Amino acid sequence: TTEIGTDRTKTLKLADGRVAIVEAAVVDGLTLVYYYFDATDLEDLDNDGLAELLEASGIKWQPDDPDTLVSLTCTRTKDAQGRDIYEAQITYCE
Repeated sequence: TTEIGTDRTKTLKLADGRVAIVEAAVVDGLTLVYYYFDATDLEDLDNDGLAELLEASGIKWQPDDPDTLVSLTCTRTKDAQGRDIYEAQITYCE
């Protein structure tokens, strides 16, 4: 596992004003990008809703190369303090 983007800001503001923490890594040839953000008022967010939120936030998550496979998943979980958050994972396979 190689963490990437460690020299960059690890937070960004989503279109609705909430802050997302961003992490990225390369694992076994797959590029993984994670977004963690508060789940308040987004209790029923699904993968399509996540895609819309990312796009509205100016996040280009679809690859330019049509041969790159991409998977987008959204999971509701809790952070270390017990707060409801979403973990969005985008996986790229070139």
